[in-house]
Amino acid sequence: MAQIHGRLVVSKQDEVYLTISTEDSIRKELSEFFKFKVPGASFIPAVRKKFWDGYIRMFKLQKNQLYLGLYTYLKEFCEERDYEIEGYEPETDIFTIERYEEIVQDIPLELRDYQKDAIAYAAHNQKCILVSPTASGKSLIIYSLIRYNFLKKNKEQFDQITSDEIAEPDRSPGGQSNEHYVIGTLKSNEFQHCSSFTDDDEEYIQVVLEKYNEGVIPKNITKRIKQKIEKEVEPLKILSVLKREIPGRLLGIRHSGGSEGYIPKREVSLSEYLVSEK
Repeated sequence: MAQIHGRLVVSKQDEVYLTISTEDSIRKELSEFFKFKVPGASFIPAVRKKFWDGYIRMFKLQKNQLYLGLYTYLKEFCEERDYEIEGYEPETDIFTIERYEEIVQDIPLELRDYQKDAIAYAAHNQKCILVSPTASGKSLIIYSLIRYNFLKKNKEQFDQITSDEIAEPDRSPGGQSNEHYVIGTLKSNEFQHCSSFTDDDEEYIQVVLEKYNEGVIPKNITKRIKQKIEKEVEPLKILSVLKREIPGRLLGIRHSGGSEGYIPKREVSLSEYLVSEK
């Protein structure tokens, strides 16, 4: 078995950076490996005065950060030195031209083969650089990728919501459904007779109860509400959860500014009177 000379534990910090945990000597190697000299650096005043060496280092020693898009080069760095790397695997999309054409078939333009290849490569690798000459249809490639990614994300959200719906009714250990629990909380004496509620708050609560009776509130939203109010005892905090989790469109209401500002529908009667000409 090959001897392992070093070990790097890599984790994804966000969509821009990876965080690398390793020993100090390897960190310094990374800093030297992932650097490049700025063209014409010798003419830059800071370099000439020896305040800066002219190199840009893409591995940040202070924060142990490396750009996520350089992961392939990080693997090469480890393979060349027999270092072990673990903890992170880049996301890849199983992409097929047939699948893509199926979801963008209503685009009134025909994609050329090289455009399809570019879209497939970018969708599969998630992060890459595509080089394409002038007038080769780069805008259509970009538009297609944006459309593809948005549709993919929408499908993931749809699958999540529908899976939540199928999983209901979700019975708690006490035998009550999530909906029964939330309605019971809203109808409890402590909640109904809270002196801190304004008239608008009380009207909002009644609207929520009516929508529950009509079956308007989705079960996955109710499940989230139950999870967040189970340990709450203060009615105002419970009300705040309702306003955050239930979209106003479901209640037929609108919000002013932030999620806390509830504006109930009000009926306004306009009248006029006529003054006869003398």
